[in-house]
Amino acid sequence: MFGRKGFTLIELLVVIAIISLLMGILLPTLSRVKRQVKAVVCRAKLDQWGKIWYLWLGDNEQFFGDDIDWVENFEKYYIDREMLFCPMATKTQAEGGPHPFQAWTRSNNSPNLLLPGSDDIPTGSYGLNLWVTENEGGGRDLPHANNGNDLWKTPNVKGAVGIPLFLDCSKFENISPYHWDIPPQYDGQPQKHEDDEMRRCCINRHDGFVNVLYMDFHADKAGLKQLWELKWKKNWYTDQDGNIDMEPPTWPEWMRGFKDYSQAD
Repeated sequence: MFGRKGFTLIELLVVIAIISLLMGILLPTLSRVKRQVKAVVCRAKLDQWGKIWYLWLGDNEQFFGDDIDWVENFEKYYIDREMLFCPMATKTQAEGGPHPFQAWTRSNNSPNLLLPGSDDIPTGSYGLNLWVTENEGGGRDLPHANNGNDLWKTPNVKGAVGIPLFLDCSKFENISPYHWDIPPQYDGQPQKHEDDEMRRCCINRHDGFVNVLYMDFHADKAGLKQLWELKWKKNWYTDQDGNIDMEPPTWPEWMRGFKDYSQAD
């Protein structure tokens, strides 16, 4: 009597079904782990940026100065252009990068937008909080910059641990938000005008969080709703009439499940 050789069709189908089931279970887990690893790498990059900012400030008497072209001015510190990119956002829109997993780019070919000695138009996926600089104009028309009294100007200030310096950013390399900026109305809604600049960093890159380098040079994650609670500028909760306004914005549906950080009573 001959022994049975090989598998029957039914056995093969059962094995294939089991493998498919296991793949269906494992793939979402592997995808989540991959995103978590990239988030950790992003924070590690921001930690390195903290050292870069520390060196740069040491060379500039501990003052941020006017509107900083950090992409150009810092090139001698970071050398590797990969430092400009969060691992979750390495492609521009033209290269197929979807918002919010999209790098920004300076959008035209004007020679003054090129890096020195290069034909490259700068791209990246991090941005600078312009409220730390000495530029009273900031990145938008800031009639309430209060003659410069809302600007940090130097990292040597009280509460530096909670002041954003440099972070995940999807549009332009700078950001100057107000606490009344309206959040994106759907997950991935880009900022298409100069208002509501908080949308540049209120981006769901890291499962409800973005990574932030604070002005004491430590890097950590921040919840998307938490962005409105960070002290981007002096007198952060002062409204256009000079009154204290700590009410959080009205959260759109896609953000309502995220953790609340509101300091409002």
